[in-house]
Amino acid sequence: MENLISILYAEDEERIQRTVGRMLKRKYKNLFLANDGRDGLESFKKNKQDLIITDIRMPYLDGLSMIKKIKEIEPNTKIIVMSAYTEASYFLESIEIGVDGFLIKPVIREKLFEIVKKISETILMERNLEIKNLEIKKQNIELNEINTELEELYDNLQVSEQKYHALFDNMTSGFTLLEAVKNKENEILDFRFLEINESFRKLFSPYFNKLVIGRTIKNLKFEISNDLIEEFKNAIFIGRNIRIEYFFKKKRQYFEIFIYNPQKNQVAAIYNDITERKRYSKNLQKLNQRFSLHFKETPLAYIEWNTNLEIIDWNPSAEKIFSYNKKEIIGKNIFSLIVPDNSKNEVLSDWTNLIYKKQMSNKSTVFNLRKDGKIIICDWYNTSLRDRNGKVIGLSSLVHDITEKTEAEKKLKEQNKNMVEQKKEIESQNFELQSLNESLDDINQEIQNSNINLKKSEEKLNIILNTLPTPIFVKDAQHKWLIINDAFTKMFNIKKEELLGKKGHIFYSKKQANKIIKREEYIYSTGKTKEYEERFLDINNKKRIVISKRSLINDTDGNKILLGIITDISYIREQERRVKKTLRQQSFLSDISYEFNTAVNFSLKMKNVLKKLGFLTNVSRVYIFEKKCDNQLRKTYSWFNKKKELFIKNKTVFNILNNWKSWQTTIYFK
Repeated sequence: MENLISILYAEDEERIQRTVGRMLKRKYKNLFLANDGRDGLESFKKNKQDLIITDIRMPYLDGLSMIKKIKEIEPNTKIIVMSAYTEASYFLESIEIGVDGFLIKPVIREKLFEIVKKISETILMERNLEIKNLEIKKQNIELNEINTELEELYDNLQVSEQKYHALFDNMTSGFTLLEAVKNKENEILDFRFLEINESFRKLFSPYFNKLVIGRTIKNLKFEISNDLIEEFKNAIFIGRNIRIEYFFKKKRQYFEIFIYNPQKNQVAAIYNDITERKRYSKNLQKLNQRFSLHFKETPLAYIEWNTNLEIIDWNPSAEKIFSYNKKEIIGKNIFSLIVPDNSKNEVLSDWTNLIYKKQMSNKSTVFNLRKDGKIIICDWYNTSLRDRNGKVIGLSSLVHDITEKTEAEKKLKEQNKNMVEQKKEIESQNFELQSLNESLDDINQEIQNSNINLKKSEEKLNIILNTLPTPIFVKDAQHKWLIINDAFTKMFNIKKEELLGKKGHIFYSKKQANKIIKREEYIYSTGKTKEYEERFLDINNKKRIVISKRSLINDTDGNKILLGIITDISYIREQERRVKKTLRQQSFLSDISYEFNTAVNFSLKMKNVLKKLGFLTNVSRVYIFEKKCDNQLRKTYSWFNKKKELFIKNKTVFNILNNWKSWQTTIYFK
């Protein structure tokens, strides 16, 4: 198939042309390259390629203008348009022109080969169907003419003896007149040749080059089967006309033999060489079988009707597309069933041009009506059927239901619009993270300035993602990791190949991982953007606190994927904790200093201090050591908070200095 299809690829960017051209050349040898629309048009005029693959924005002549000019030359040419997201404004114009496929840049090799293969199969199928239709019609007409001639010949042989001899002398068919050789019991033992014509000699040359008149079949040792001898006998005994096919092994030829009984004890036979006709018939049968297979198995509807637009053939795909079975539709006018009112004028115009020979074929995209009343959109590829004299005897169509394709294209436009809106929303939300303002401002400016180039190259996108100091990830609906940047791998100390394409959160506990999965499923079900604070232990067993922001976006295929941005706030939270702790300590020290300075005696001072220590610091035991300047231990007081049973492991030391009797007091908490 690759060598039967010629392809023209028009692309003004040398790097893209070289890359895509190399991919196509590996499978399709008949590949022509053009640097712009003008070169592409000149190449098509010269080579008439089957398939055109073109970019839209090109110098001298853009892709859409080139397509219009090519369609004027050859309306049935197949077109694939390659476009970036920013060229979506050309989408509707491309549909109106009649392109057959779309590819989004950057081009994915599998997508490219898939759509080229589908369209190539359609081209070959249309080409083969047209050739086979013409061959079958031609063969049927010729066979009918041959059969008509034979019937007329057989009838004329029995009209009269005079006509018989005139025909005998000039006929192109072989002829023999045989006489039965009988024994006394009236049993036929052999047949003697009474007459043969020149055509018979030529048919069975060299076996009848010598004189054979008066000699018997056995005497000539002429190869003949017992079945044929029995047919000769039947013609004599029964007196009826017999027509059989006989295979002459020595010459490996087929003969049609017409046997009759002209008079008593005689049998006449007319021999026609039908070897070519048999071969032709077998080939025709194979063609019919192939056509029947294509007719039944093709995903395209095949419809055939007469010049009155009454349907005369209808394949299974037509039943599937329009919901009418063959019995319901045969013999009925197509307008009354599958063409809605708003499409009748357009369809009638196309088919009138075919019937009155203004066009051999045409293509149209129209609205059609199913049996259940549903409106569908179909591409019609119409061809006129003609007899040997060129007279139009009917029409045939291949119909492709493009309803789902058209709806998908509309959804794609909406999704692209939603992606732009979501992108703006994500950018505005990112600005809310004060800790990333300065770095993200520069990066966002760089991303906005190079958006068009980034979409053309996945490598550039990866470079930008990996330069971000912020961890970023993308996951699908099955929670598989699709994209992670270098900042992500650095934060979680994991290699990309260990995570990409896999499920789960191996750096979280099982409980945390399940909680995160539920959060992501909530985002998928509601479509809302959510922020969560998450905690985990890094490779140094240090507690990390992050804020993860998750949003839904659509990929190029319209599938929903999850975009996440992670901000490490461990340092911020630690600073907040220390500030709170310092404030609490300062307040506490102030209260204790007040108690020391205002109490009447040391015992009352200690009692008030211990109460504050017990109730304000949430400890279970307090030790107070009073020491003079010579570090001699003087007194020890201890106080127990009976309401608390657990010991706090950490130890906090406060040094309280006051001038009361020059004492230095040190308080220990446990």
